[in-house]
Amino acid sequence: MAESDAYRDLTNCPVCLEEYTLIGHHVPRMLPCYCTVCHLCLGKLIQDEKLVCPLDRRVHVARDQWSFPQNKYIIMSMKIQSQAARGPRKGYAHCQVHNLELLFLCTDKNCERFFCGGEYPRHRLHTFVTWQEELDRIKASAEALRVGWSACFKIVELTQVLVDVVRGLGIKHWESLKLPGNPTVVHAALNLAIWDYKQSAEILRRITLTTKKASAKELIAKRTYVRIYTEKLTALKQWLRPFKEPLVAMYDGLECAIRGLVSAINTEEEAAAEPRTNV
Repeated sequence: MAESDAYRDLTNCPVCLEEYTLIGHHVPRMLPCYCTVCHLCLGKLIQDEKLVCPLDRRVHVARDQWSFPQNKYIIMSMKIQSQAARGPRKGYAHCQVHNLELLFLCTDKNCERFFCGGEYPRHRLHTFVTWQEELDRIKASAEALRVGWSACFKIVELTQVLVDVVRGLGIKHWESLKLPGNPTVVHAALNLAIWDYKQSAEILRRITLTTKKASAKELIAKRTYVRIYTEKLTALKQWLRPFKEPLVAMYDGLECAIRGLVSAINTEEEAAAEPRTNV
C-alpha cells in the first residue's frame, strides 16, 4: 500500500491531484527548486511574472508555464509503468531479468548497453537514447555510408586505371608523379578496397532494412559494422588523396586527346565532303 501511495504521489499533481499525462494540460513540469506541478496549475500560479512554489514557498521568476522544463524522470516512470502493465510485445527484444522490452541504449563509453525500464534508475544519470532513435540513427548512417562508399568506389576504379597505365610506363614515371608506395602494392591495395566495397554494400543494404524486432545483439553488431565501415571509408579517402592530382591530370589529358582526335576526324570528313574542282 505504501509503495502504491508513493507511486501515486509521484504521478499526481500536488495542487489539483490530477494524474500527470504525457501530453496535454497535465504534463509534469519541474521548477528550479525541483518540485513538480502540472502544466495547467503552473499557469494559474504565475502572477506578475512570479511564481510561488506551492510546496516549499520559494519564489521563481517566470513569464509562463512553458518557461519550466518537463520532468523527464516522471514521464519516463509513467512510460515504464505503462509498459510493465502491457508486458513485452511478441518478437521484440526484452530483458531476461525484468521481462520488459529493451527500450533504451546507454551511450556512455563505460556502459554502452541496451536496458529496459526496470534498469532505468541505474542509468538515469547517464546519457542514453531510445531504441527507436538508435535504430533510426543506425539506418541513416548505413544509407549515408552506402552513398559514400559508392562515390569512393568510382574513384578507386579510376585510380586503378591510372596505376595500370603508370605501371606500363615503368617505375621512373611512377616516381616522377610522386605517387606514394610501390605500384604493385598500390594495385593490391586497390583490389582490397574493391573487395571491401562489395562486402560493405551488401552489409549496409541489410542494415537499412533492419526492423524494430531486431534483437539487442543484432543491433549492437550492426552498430559495430557501421563504425568499422565509417573508419574504413575515412581511411580510404585519406589514402586516395595523393592520387587526386595525377588522376585529374591524366583524365584532363585524355579529354584533350579525344577532343583533338574528334577535331581531326571532323576536318577529314569536311575535306572529303568538299566537291573537287577540275584544274
